[in-house]
Amino acid sequence: MKKIIQIATFLFMITVCQSMLHAQVREVDPNVTEEPAKSTFASRLWYGGNLILGYSGGNYESLFQVGISPMVGYKVFEGLSIGPRASIIYSAYRLDLGTEVDKSNTVSWAVGVFARYKIIRSIFVHTEAELEDTPIYLFNGSALEVFRRQRNNFYVGGGYNSGQGAFGYEIMLLYNLNQPDNDVESPFDIRVGFTYNF
Repeated sequence: MKKIIQIATFLFMITVCQSMLHAQVREVDPNVTEEPAKSTFASRLWYGGNLILGYSGGNYESLFQVGISPMVGYKVFEGLSIGPRASIIYSAYRLDLGTEVDKSNTVSWAVGVFARYKIIRSIFVHTEAELEDTPIYLFNGSALEVFRRQRNNFYVGGGYNSGQGAFGYEIMLLYNLNQPDNDVESPFDIRVGFTYNF
């Protein structure tokens, strides 16, 4: 079922792109003799990103995280953007067993591509495919072990962007369609960040 939703989302985005490209008809004023200014590749780019800061703790363990998540969008046409997104997160994990304390400092990363379409001026829909590499911490009875896990995430959702000028802030709510059923993490991802030229 998840694969069907992913395929349907991508087909929907492709259909929207094609219909918008075919619907764009440039009206030419016969009284104007100058050619309109052509946009360059650089003028169609916008930039954004998030700062990641988190802390969680339980009875015997705690996890502190800090990271960044930059993204670059290319405006295919007014409203539709595509581009890459990456993130890198430093994690400090601490396990206190009373008699001893085990610690682990790790780095996790993710890379992906996104498509974003402005429905109206400030509201947009967002879809993203991502490869994520994260640590898994396990205590085997005598020592803390760290394993690596790679998985493919596929997010769908939307958000709000305040950008009325060059700079703006945004908030997004995304749902991971590839979240494993036996995972304790929430499939919902809330992102708050900043944009330039969006």
